[in-house]
Amino acid sequence: MERSVCWRNTFFSIGMMVLLMLFVMACTPGNGPVGTPKAFNEIFVANDSGDNVMVFSRTADGAATPLRTITGLSEPDNVAIDGVNNELFVYNASDLTIKVFSRTADGAATPLRTITGTELVSTGDITGLVVDPVNNELFVSSNDTVFVFSRTADGAATPLRTISGFNDTRGLALDTTNNELFVADLGANTIYVVSRTADGALTPLRTITGVTGVEGLALDLINDELIAGATSAGGSVRVYSRTADGAAAPLRTITTTVSNDMEGVAVDPYSNELFAADWNGNILVFSRTADGETTPLRTITGLSTPAGITLGP
Repeated sequence: MERSVCWRNTFFSIGMMVLLMLFVMACTPGNGPVGTPKAFNEIFVANDSGDNVMVFSRTADGAATPLRTITGLSEPDNVAIDGVNNELFVYNASDLTIKVFSRTADGAATPLRTITGTELVSTGDITGLVVDPVNNELFVSSNDTVFVFSRTADGAATPLRTISGFNDTRGLALDTTNNELFVADLGANTIYVVSRTADGALTPLRTITGVTGVEGLALDLINDELIAGATSAGGSVRVYSRTADGAAAPLRTITTTVSNDMEGVAVDPYSNELFAADWNGNILVFSRTADGETTPLRTITGLSTPAGITLGP
């Protein structure tokens, strides 16, 4: 009898472990961080001079009608999605605020929260903005500094941490799996990699140099790659190894006659597509593995001056 009970307990324990493993596998796609969707269905674009955020189907092409348009903004230059809490963060450059909306907001929507503060300074075409739903933090670049706020901050919020010593910050990308923050520094033509929990003076883990004209950043953790949009040499998108350091050569460099100014970038490792915001009024979609002079797979037209771009579920 004792042996029978023992075996039943053993089988029960094994069964529970298998169920737990299946649950974790279902909730964590590939090698992506917690909260990463299994598929991206929407493109969110900060349409700077259009004073709105436009949301398109991921497969949109040509003069596509947006699925939704958030109005009432003033020079929005970047967007970030929190897929866990279904929130959209918008950097509003004209009044130096970060407005937080429901991810499905449309029209003249009222923000759920608005972050203000003297720390927020517009840095140019793209202000770095990335949300961390795992650790409930929000990262914002501001001139020579990166500020870290609580994800739920509202009003005149005080930063939790401050990373200083940059030259002219632009885009940000966050890796919650390896606990690293990537910071584009246009003034130094450099991408700095710092600890996610860094605080105080800049102490890079790695430094990618020679990235002239660097603006927007995106990470592909499934293929272990870092994507950088750049305005130099007629505009390009450069793809590096995620662990690149020093004067590393890009794995691939995408150029196109369609655009001379590709700044905001996003990547979809599931459909193997790369998205670039063309300041001339377009969203260009390339194969993720494209290299050299490339014709876009699709071109979404009819925007004003799109800056920041991100993908959502």
